[in-house]
Amino acid sequence: MNEQLKEIKDYIYDKIDECDTNLLNNNLDELHQLCCNEDYFIIGTERAKQFCGDEVFNIINIIKDYEQNYFGNISTPFSDPEKVANMFCYIVGDKIINEAISYLGIYYNSVSRGKDYYLWDEKIIFFKSQLMDIIDNMIIEYSNEEKYWLSISCRIPASYKFPVSVT
Repeated sequence: MNEQLKEIKDYIYDKIDECDTNLLNNNLDELHQLCCNEDYFIIGTERAKQFCGDEVFNIINIIKDYEQNYFGNISTPFSDPEKVANMFCYIVGDKIINEAISYLGIYYNSVSRGKDYYLWDEKIIFFKSQLMDIIDNMIIEYSNEEKYWLSISCRIPASYKFPVSVT
């Protein structure tokens, strides 16, 4: 599962890197949508089968549990490997992006004391680089001891230090 999680993390990192800073500034709440729902993570049945590999049943269980918890029903067609791989990216991407933004929010709230750091151009450019740095350093783990979609955890290493801020 670690290979799949790393591949998704790298994909999210690249998608954020491609984001226009104005788009990022105006749509921070939509970052997950921009990264994981406007384009396909994997195209092609064979590529999707390779991606899922031996973890296909764990991936399916994660999707089933996530969809049941969030949508009230299961809608991903599990006979389509491409849809399975892309939905898994959607779920993992949600965890990665929310954890990174939450971590940044805690940092900015402690530094800014409530000021909105997202409005100034030089700040959003720096914010984007910080977000990418956090994702690059993020540890994503799978534990079969937890129940399905909760089995994926994202955390920032305790040793992580924020880059010097733009003033």
